[in-house]
Amino acid sequence: MISSYLYDSNQGFFDYNPDNNKININNTQPLLNKNDIEIKLFDPVIVFRGNVNESVGSVLRGEIILTLNKPTKITCIELKFSGKTKIFCLNAFGTVDKYNEEIISQNINFLSHSTSLIPSSSTPSSSASPSSSSSTSSSSSFPIKLFSKPLFSSRNKKKFLTFSSGIHKLSFEYHIPGSLPESITTEFGLIKYKLKFKIDYITTFYSKTLSSVRNVEIIRIILPDYINYIGIELSRNFNQIINYQLSIPKKSYFLDESIPVNLKIIPLINHFKLHSIECLLAQKITFMKDNDTESIQYSNNNDNFQFDENDEKENIENEIGNLIYEKSMIFELPKCNDINIHHSVETPLIRIKHELKFCFLVSIPNNDHRKKKSNHIIKSKLSFNVGINLLSCSVKNDVISLPNYDDDSFYCPSHPEYKRIAWGFI
Repeated sequence: MISSYLYDSNQGFFDYNPDNNKININNTQPLLNKNDIEIKLFDPVIVFRGNVNESVGSVLRGEIILTLNKPTKITCIELKFSGKTKIFCLNAFGTVDKYNEEIISQNINFLSHSTSLIPSSSTPSSSASPSSSSSTSSSSSFPIKLFSKPLFSSRNKKKFLTFSSGIHKLSFEYHIPGSLPESITTEFGLIKYKLKFKIDYITTFYSKTLSSVRNVEIIRIILPDYINYIGIELSRNFNQIINYQLSIPKKSYFLDESIPVNLKIIPLINHFKLHSIECLLAQKITFMKDNDTESIQYSNNNDNFQFDENDEKENIENEIGNLIYEKSMIFELPKCNDINIHHSVETPLIRIKHELKFCFLVSIPNNDHRKKKSNHIIKSKLSFNVGINLLSCSVKNDVISLPNYDDDSFYCPSHPEYKRIAWGFI
């Protein structure tokens, strides 16, 4: 069932009187030069909590600002909410394959929809006053009359409402199902949602239409939230060359944040030298139409730490177990307005994941026995990836982190009566 409502911004639902077929709206404003319609969304970002099976969706709330330069007969106030997926992929022939899919398309005519006009047994409270941008605006009501007579003796009878001249503000609510995929905007594909309002009105000789369109962004937060704040601890062996240990406080970060990283590297071979550590952000975009097509992008954000070259000779000659490299670094994530980096999402057709890639520039012995100098030192790169989750800046205020267990400011002692019952004391 589609849940949608249209009502007066200041006085609640339309005051509909079935006895005289009148609908009163008190929020008109002074006369302007032309007819116009504008959509104002109270929150253009819709947040879903939980996966597609858990989320109940969200309600999109807004306001239609309708400007009329004279009394106007309106035959249709229609809402259309639509969503589409577009994918652009290079094929083996070097051309671009385009794939389009409609996710949702719903139309509601508020002048005929059963839930759009809610009858009221009493008139609105007299304390409610119309909104106005002019101090000269009158607070008297402007009646809207419901007619059912044919236009130019046509067989198709059209009902219409007569709106008075001025600026009318009509608030609306529209429920968006929680099963929809998140909004995505990348170079290779997108998922986009639009809200369109169309108003048809009749003049003396023909019909006209006013319309306005707004983009709607959908973001999903996976529950429970504490999963985003679980830290990352790794201890690995790299081809019997080194042991490395990595520590990151949490798995999920907002764009524009900094990631503290602690690294410890223990060589397992003689004549080992670590020259530098580089950290960069990798963005992996996977399109799942026919066979998975993966595109990997590396951001311009990187952190490179050079070790002291003055100690190179001493470090190379050190034996196994006498040398440990430790480094603490701060990796700066891209800014929120960086168009090349998208937050992490997973939808049926497009998946975006992120990893921190660590590269070690090292000097190690060359074990190629085909060469005369078996102990010849060569430079090589050792690398590994760590998955992280990037959150959208649009939901920064919606994600609440849990306090640390050792944070005394959140200590709340138990009530003495609870302790007595719990421990069986009399």
